[in-house]
Amino acid sequence: MHKKHTIKIRRATFLGLLFFVVLGFLIINNNHAQAALLNPYNKLNGGTLQASEWNNLLADFVTKNNGGDNLFGDYTITGTLASSTYALDITGALRATSVTGALSGTLSSANVSAGLFGDNTGGGNYNFPANIGIGIGTTTPPSIITLANDRWVSARNSAGNGYVNIFKVNANDEIEIGGALNIGNFQFPADSGFNTFVDMPVTSASPNDSIQGYVMKIDGDNILTVFSQSDGLGGIKNRRIGINTSTPQFDLDVAGIINATDIYVNGAPYIGSQWTTNGTSIYYNTGNVGIGTTAPNRILEIAGSGSTGRLRITDIGSTGAGVDAGVEFANSVGTIKGFVGEWDSNSEDVDLRAEVGGLNFVTAGNDVMYINTSGNVGIGTTSPQALLDVNGLIKMR
Repeated sequence: MHKKHTIKIRRATFLGLLFFVVLGFLIINNNHAQAALLNPYNKLNGGTLQASEWNNLLADFVTKNNGGDNLFGDYTITGTLASSTYALDITGALRATSVTGALSGTLSSANVSAGLFGDNTGGGNYNFPANIGIGIGTTTPPSIITLANDRWVSARNSAGNGYVNIFKVNANDEIEIGGALNIGNFQFPADSGFNTFVDMPVTSASPNDSIQGYVMKIDGDNILTVFSQSDGLGGIKNRRIGINTSTPQFDLDVAGIINATDIYVNGAPYIGSQWTTNGTSIYYNTGNVGIGTTAPNRILEIAGSGSTGRLRITDIGSTGAGVDAGVEFANSVGTIKGFVGEWDSNSEDVDLRAEVGGLNFVTAGNDVMYINTSGNVGIGTTSPQALLDVNGLIKMR
């Protein structure tokens, strides 16, 4: 009986000892397993890495990535111990030689202003709240996008080997364009009043007489030229407009035909020439011509006082019969019927010639004297039968 109790006590002691050994083994293995699951540095969640452990952090990340392992959980890199709701939360600057994958999300205006914008090499979009301002070269942007003064906005050229300046606001607060413009329709705002379309400042740095202007072209051809020359003092002179010419010689110089319904000179209508050019000749056949009168009653009417009302025909040196100065009378087909003038320059006579019919002298509507083609002179008759044929009395003293 005593022996049986001894055996039972020994068994219980052994089982108890075995229980504590197994329990201790399980506790030790659990601690190792927990440490392995947390991190390779045996740090619990919220722990702090020592300086030597930070030096091994990069190599450890590379080793885990090459081994196909993943790091799970949220990681916070800060100057002080803090919790985070992000997978990776960094207080401070993040530097990387390259970023892959799409980048999206919202950047805070504080980070962008501090230069923490980053290089969006992975594609994607940066989204900004609608009520913020983006300043480039300024920390207080008053509008959606504000640029620094006198700095170019540029783009790569088509060859990819340089840049083209697009625009800037220069030191004179003017919008300056850096290249040629290829635009569609140009339109001023409605009801914008009197506008300046183009202005080109000229300073005293431009030499005297140097050309200052610009040309409007279509398909490379000069259409309208705005021309001037520098006066060497910061102003201009010889202001001219050229149409179809780039070197106008007058205030308005047109290389071509001008068609206008009305032309005014000094505020009054300009009566231009109504003559029509035909080779080296001109003609006018729609009215009367007045010299010295504004209301001519005949095809040609000359008005004047005394000798100013005379019509002078000057012989300028022709010689021979029938080629001297005078007035010819012709019919509708051009046949000369009469002539008054100096027929033969070899004499000083004035000739009154009838080339086809006779000469008839009429006063007050009555035929007074008539000379026919035979040379007969009729007085009181238009059909003289003798060298002198008088129809009426002859009084001799």
